[in-house]
Amino acid sequence: MGHRVLAALLALHAAALYLFTTGFFLTRFEVSDLSSCQASPSNTNAVPTHLRGGHEDFSSSDDGAPKGCWMPRRFRRVVFVVIDALRFDFAATGSSAQRSTFYSDRLPILNDTLASEPEHALLLKFVADPPTMTMQRLKGLTTGSLPTFLDIKDNMAASSQIVEDNLLRQLRAQQRGVVFMGDDTWDSLYAREFTRKFAFDSFNVKDLHSVDRGVTAHLFPELQKPDWDLLIAHFLGVDHVGHTHGPSSVFMAEKLDEMNGILKKLLQTLKDMPDGDDVLLAVLGDHGMSADGNHGGASDEETGAALFLYSKAALVATGGENDNEEAKELKRYAERILDSSQEVPQVDLVPTLALLSGLPIPFGNLGSVIPSLFFVPPSSSKRGESSALAAFQTLNSALRLNLDQVRRYLFRYSSASKLPERAYDQLERIFMDIKRVENQLEQVQGGEGNSAYSKADLPLLLRLHEDLAKQQQHYLREALSLGRSIWTQFDLCIQYLSFSFVVTCRRSASPTLFGDATPWVLLLASCSYQAFFTTGHANTFTSLQNAAGFVGFDTFNFYTAGALLGLNTFGCFALAVLALPWLNLTQQQPQSTGTSLLLAFSAYFSLNTLVSTLFVALQRRHLMVWAIFAPKFIFDGVVLLFTEFLLLLLLAPFSNHRSHESIKSHRIE
Repeated sequence: MGHRVLAALLALHAAALYLFTTGFFLTRFEVSDLSSCQASPSNTNAVPTHLRGGHEDFSSSDDGAPKGCWMPRRFRRVVFVVIDALRFDFAATGSSAQRSTFYSDRLPILNDTLASEPEHALLLKFVADPPTMTMQRLKGLTTGSLPTFLDIKDNMAASSQIVEDNLLRQLRAQQRGVVFMGDDTWDSLYAREFTRKFAFDSFNVKDLHSVDRGVTAHLFPELQKPDWDLLIAHFLGVDHVGHTHGPSSVFMAEKLDEMNGILKKLLQTLKDMPDGDDVLLAVLGDHGMSADGNHGGASDEETGAALFLYSKAALVATGGENDNEEAKELKRYAERILDSSQEVPQVDLVPTLALLSGLPIPFGNLGSVIPSLFFVPPSSSKRGESSALAAFQTLNSALRLNLDQVRRYLFRYSSASKLPERAYDQLERIFMDIKRVENQLEQVQGGEGNSAYSKADLPLLLRLHEDLAKQQQHYLREALSLGRSIWTQFDLCIQYLSFSFVVTCRRSASPTLFGDATPWVLLLASCSYQAFFTTGHANTFTSLQNAAGFVGFDTFNFYTAGALLGLNTFGCFALAVLALPWLNLTQQQPQSTGTSLLLAFSAYFSLNTLVSTLFVALQRRHLMVWAIFAPKFIFDGVVLLFTEFLLLLLLAPFSNHRSHESIKSHRIE
C-alpha cells in the first residue's frame, strides 16, 4: 500500500512541476540567421510603383562608401546614451499633481531643446518588456527580440555572448567602428564587437559616481575621434541612487542635475561638430523604477522609460516656416502620425536605428519603425510633387521592409518551433488586407511612380497611403503581441493548476500522520540541507562544482560527467535517504513503520517545494526573480523528485520485510 502511495506522490509531483514550469519558464527558439545587406527581406529588390517617390539613389556616397543597405541612410553616426533607470517622468514635464522636487524638471535641457528646435528633437515614452534586468533590456535594445527564460542563464553564467543577429554585429560586418564606455554588462554581451571599450563594474549599487565619472572622462574625447560610427555611453548613477535611496531623495536631485549638465554639454558639442548633420543622438532609459527604486516590471513606473532623439539635421517633418497649403498638409499628417506614436515599445528602436543608419534590420527583430522619424520627404523630391505624398511613400517603404523582415522571421521560426495557428492566420489576413490596399494604389498611380498622378487623384492617394501605413503598423503590432503571448506572458492558469496538485499531495502526506518519528525525520532532512550548503553548494547554477564531473577520467563523457556532477550536487540528500533504514531500526514504537518514515521524509521536501513554488508565482515580476527565486525553485523541485525516487526504491525492502514478518506470524499461528 505504501509503495503505491509514494509512487502516486512522485507521479503527481512530477506532473505538477512540469505544469508549473510550462506556465512559468518562458522559452523561445533562438534563430541564429543573419540579415544581409545584399538580400532584402522582400521577394524582390525592385521598388513597387506606389513607393517609388519615397526612394532615392543610394548606391554610393560622394566618397564611394555605401549610403545604405535596404534604404538610404540618413545618419552615418549614432551617439547612443543610456541613462540607466531614466523613468519617463524624469525627462518629461508632468502635471502639478505628479511633480516631485527631487526629480521633476531636473532635465530642463531636453524640454528646452524640444521647445526651441521642434523639427530636430523628439521625446517619447519608451516601454520595456519585463523582466527589466539590464542584461535583458540591452538584448532587446540591440536585437529587437523579447526576453525569455533563455535569457535567464545570462544572469548566472560567466559568458553570455549574444548569438542572435544584432545592430552591433551588422555594424562590424560593414567594417564600421563601435566604441563603448560604461556598464560592463555590455562587455559580457559584445566583447568581440567593440573597436574600443572602457567597461566599469556595475554591481556595487552603493557607488553612485564612479561609473558616471569614468564615462564622462572618455565620452567627450571619443566624440572628437573619426573612427567610430556607433558610440555607446551607459551611465549607471540614476539606477544606483534609486536602489540605494529611492527616487524621492536629494541624491536623485543631485544625480539628475549632473546628467542634465552632461547632456547640455553633449548637445552643444554635436551642434559644433562640422559633420553634425550626419550624427543622431539617442538618449534613453533601459527601464524606469518604482517608488522605492526597484524595477521588476510589475508597474508602469518600472517599465516606462524615456527616449529622446536629436539631430542637427531635420529629424521630423513639421511643415517648416512655410504657410502654403502643401506645408499645412504635410504638418497636419505629421502631427497625426506623431500623436499616434507617443508611446513606443523599446524593441521599436532597433529597426528604426537600423534603417536610419543604412543597416539591415536584425533577423529576429519584432519591433516596428517609429513612424514619425520616417514620415519625411526624401531630399530628391522634385518641385511640384506633394511633400505629404513623398513622405508617406518613404514611411511605407520603411514599414514594408520592416514587415517583410518580421514576416520572414516568423516563417523561419515556425519551421523550427510551432507558432499558434490562430494567431498566425490572423497575421496572414492582415497581410492580405495590405496587399489589397497596395493593389488599389498601383491602379490609381499607374506605372510611372510619384509623377504619374493627377491633382484630382492626390486626396485619394493620400488616404490610401495613410490606410496602408496603418495596416502595416497593425500587422507589426499584432506580430509583437503574438511574440509576447508565447514568450513573455506567464500562464497563470497552468501555474495555479500545478499549485493545486502540490497542495493535494501535501494534504495526503502531512507529517502529523506519522507519529513520534517525525522530529527525527525533520532533523535528518534538515541535516541534508545543512550538508548541501556546507560543502559549498547553493541554489544557483554558478555554484555547480563542474570539476566533479571529471574526477577519475582523462576524457570527457557526457553521461559519466553528468552522473558525477549530479552525485556531487545532490549526494547529501541521497545519504539522508539511505540513513532512513537505520532511523527505522532505532524506533521502538510499533506505529513508526518504515513506510511512515519515508512518507514523512517526502512530506518535508514537498512542503519546501510548495513554498518555493508559491514564492516564485507571487514574485514573478520581481527584479531578481530570474537570478534568485527561479533557481531556488528549480533546485527544490529536482531535490524533491530525486529524493522521492530514492524513497520509492527503498520502500521495496521495507515492504518485503513486513511481508516476510506477516507470513512468519501466520505460520506460527
